[in-house]
Amino acid sequence: MRYIKLSLQYMTKNFLSLFAVLLVPSIILGLTTEPSSMVRFFVGFKDANYDSFGQIFFDQSELKWRMLLISLLCIPLIIVFISGACGMVSRHMRLGVLDFKNFNRRINNNFILILKSVIVILIISQLYAVFCTSTTFLWVKVIPEINGALTMTIITNILAMLTVVMLFAIFCLAIPTMSVTGLGLRRALAESMSMVKGHYIKMLFAIIFPMIIPYAALSALAAFDYWWRIIIYPFFFLLTFSYYISFLYVTYFDIADVDRDDLKNKYVFN
Repeated sequence: MRYIKLSLQYMTKNFLSLFAVLLVPSIILGLTTEPSSMVRFFVGFKDANYDSFGQIFFDQSELKWRMLLISLLCIPLIIVFISGACGMVSRHMRLGVLDFKNFNRRINNNFILILKSVIVILIISQLYAVFCTSTTFLWVKVIPEINGALTMTIITNILAMLTVVMLFAIFCLAIPTMSVTGLGLRRALAESMSMVKGHYIKMLFAIIFPMIIPYAALSALAAFDYWWRIIIYPFFFLLTFSYYISFLYVTYFDIADVDRDDLKNKYVFN
């Protein structure tokens, strides 16, 4: 609970600054993506007739060429704002200064590392999608009973998602490591693995637990196909970005045992 507490405390204390920077990427993702696409796939599984790998892939991801093109065009803009947010939080914790002065420097100093991180995330997400599609195609072909195929699809997809989350917990501190120390991606990944030792379970819990209720709520809305859920998605991404960026940096400073200037003479954590 320690990392959840630290993350939420930082997020709530500085939510106006975080929300101001993260609003644009949250709106873009909220309008162009479906966070609960897998749930939508499960709901419509029995009514579909899957004969090809491609059909399953596009249904699972709900990938549409128009939305894909819009997303690709918006990715640089999203990276700009995420870079600015990471730079702002890093500077606040290192120097105790939270403002938008010379904000372009926060972006410039973090753009490359966020770009590298986004590329890695996109590659992993595509590998995840290909794996889930492959296993689903396998179950559809070898299990003639539709309920059995759906059950095995749900199990393998959940296990794959947990595997991705577990990998994220191991390497997530590479982002604040690069931001604070200036190390390259490869050395930062190695440093993250080293730092996570002894803290892995607490970090994994802090990554998963806060998202259970929000994601469950969105999944319920997606399952019943409420059209107005798209209005909620930007708020979901706004809270998600704010929480995880706060989590990355408070966890890094806590594990590295580096004093945070934003806490000096203000708050004391036991």
